[in-house]
Amino acid sequence: MSKARFFIFGFVAIMVLAFGSAAYAATKVTYADFRISYNSAAYVAKSKGFFKAEGIDLDVQRIKSGKFSAIFLSTKQAEIALLNAKDMLGLRKNGKNMKWIYGVSNRMTMDFVMNKGVADRLGLSRKIPLMARYKGLKGLKIGITRRGAVTDLYTRYYLKKAGLDPDRDATIIPIGGGTNLLAALRTGQIDGFMLSPPRPGTAVRGGFGKIIIKSTSGDVPEFKSYAYSMYAVREGWLKDNGNTVRAYIRALKKGVNFLHDNLDESVDLLKKNWFKKAKKVVLKDTLKDFLPALPRDGKLRKTAIANMVNTMHAGGVLKEKLDLREGHLWTNEYNK
Repeated sequence: MSKARFFIFGFVAIMVLAFGSAAYAATKVTYADFRISYNSAAYVAKSKGFFKAEGIDLDVQRIKSGKFSAIFLSTKQAEIALLNAKDMLGLRKNGKNMKWIYGVSNRMTMDFVMNKGVADRLGLSRKIPLMARYKGLKGLKIGITRRGAVTDLYTRYYLKKAGLDPDRDATIIPIGGGTNLLAALRTGQIDGFMLSPPRPGTAVRGGFGKIIIKSTSGDVPEFKSYAYSMYAVREGWLKDNGNTVRAYIRALKKGVNFLHDNLDESVDLLKKNWFKKAKKVVLKDTLKDFLPALPRDGKLRKTAIANMVNTMHAGGVLKEKLDLREGHLWTNEYNK
């Protein structure tokens, strides 16, 4: 082979390799994550390589709490994050339009746990009618994480369902995170609180807690079909990256189906890579509680979104009348 032909052949080979590599390069997507168990499908999908197989280089950016999701999305520090309705509307009012694209949890997942001694003395348990449990909250000291948080919203919702005034008929006390709430329940500083697993179950296993309203098991009818946790993206990014979003959702669905079908292996993966300080037995019990709330298809449904919006209206969090038709605030277009 002549030097000229060798040079041409080498140049063509290099160009093929270069363009071939570019064609198959993974697309980087940043996800803002505040590390909570109902996000486990995404963690499993990352650990199992499902995102990589779909051409997604997933960068999981840890944030301290869900209130930072809106900041990360609006400042383009992340492409995908969980976003609640209040933050969604706040961003839209400021011209930063977001859209929900996937339902992570289709059931409200916070369970109401009481100090066992107090619950037994008042005769409160899951065996009695739900309205009697609501009414049994009268006069209690109820812990919340902070004013205006979902723990505050749903506590007030339960009290109002019983015809009670949350500001007069109970004492609502901001305590902080799950560790603080557990300590306050154990020592009698509060009589009850509500959080997603594992904290309510931890109180039960510790012998000082008793769950009286278990939303993860569907105790509250309007929370059985409920848009509790949804992934959102910027509309502009969505328009330009439709195929990436489709690939992302395919990986998520692989993750949630693996979680449902391979619980023990999922627990091992989550313990090893995501919840290193958690005890395996606690992690497994937590996932068992969450699984009924984690849909295999991730589809968003108008009824579930309407139930969420109605609750937000009842709690005074939302005042605007919203267009709940598909395509405005939410879409299943990328989840086929």
